[in-house]
Amino acid sequence: MVRQSNIRRFLKKHRVKKIVDSHTHTYEATLSRGKPVNFHRMPTKTITMTYPRFPISKLKLIESKLYKGFGVKAKRVAFGLPGYFVDVRQQNNYILKQSRADKTILPVALVTPQMSVAEIRSLVKRGFNGFKPYPEFAFKGKPVRSVFDYVTPNIIEVANKTGTPIIVHLSHDVGFARALKEIPELSKRCKRTRIVIAHMGEMFLTETSPKKFFEKLAPLKNVSVSTSMCVDPGTFRIAIRLLGSSRLMYGTDSPFLLLNATVTSMTKAQAKKIKQPKGKTLVEVDRKSYAWTDEKSRLLLSAEERRNIPRVLNRQVDAMYKAVNYLYRRGEISSADIRRMLAGNAERMFGEKK
Repeated sequence: MVRQSNIRRFLKKHRVKKIVDSHTHTYEATLSRGKPVNFHRMPTKTITMTYPRFPISKLKLIESKLYKGFGVKAKRVAFGLPGYFVDVRQQNNYILKQSRADKTILPVALVTPQMSVAEIRSLVKRGFNGFKPYPEFAFKGKPVRSVFDYVTPNIIEVANKTGTPIIVHLSHDVGFARALKEIPELSKRCKRTRIVIAHMGEMFLTETSPKKFFEKLAPLKNVSVSTSMCVDPGTFRIAIRLLGSSRLMYGTDSPFLLLNATVTSMTKAQAKKIKQPKGKTLVEVDRKSYAWTDEKSRLLLSAEERRNIPRVLNRQVDAMYKAVNYLYRRGEISSADIRRMLAGNAERMFGEKK
């Protein structure tokens, strides 16, 4: 891990005065639901989802432990809680209220397949600067298999008419192989707006390679990528070289880089009742919390790191620092490119519309 002082000097050298996180969650309510669902192909029949209250004040406190040490200010693109059984209206109201009181919050609305054109358009009128559909919102008792199950015609219509960007979460159930075939069509349908593919770091969990994925995205000029959860400098380098600095934006997925471990897991007693899935190993992903996983998924984040959000944030910044510093020294990118990826792209896309 590179010392924080080195990154601080690097940011100062390239005149980076702020970092804009393109992918954060914040929510006021404490939610706990137990329903018969198959969450991200987990082998359990019932998952109890418990999300602790995570207000914007807590998010900013966590960020301050990292970004102040870098000598930069922070903004965040923020949206509410994804899940099968959450109150979307409550989540959106909380985000919008906080963004009106704090200009460092760039508000994005959760949108569902059930919303009408009028409902979605009203979100833009109220002040949201982006849409975040989730596959969980399209869940009807079986896994979602297509991006278009949750990025619906109504969402696309309003996005095109208002120029509102869509952050697309690629479902594990859809799979990146299927998404590779559907994203070009999504890009074509969203020709008057922009798409941001979330979770560059989850390339580790897929059946495709980062290089193959970015090569497929390269011709799609209205498609950008958030670096959220990426802790590998090599993936950063591939993305920058194939997509360019104007289509990448720094993101973390805070605080879900911690919470995902407990949401998609079970107790050891529950796991023992289930036949071991082929090619999977039972591992402890958090205290007394287990999940079936494989070697590739372990490359993402360790259990210890999941319990320490500032450390995970630091690891993501560290990976990006190593990649951009390497490319800068080789003359492949400029200081302006670095500022765009760390702040400019996200702020321009999700900032307050004039």
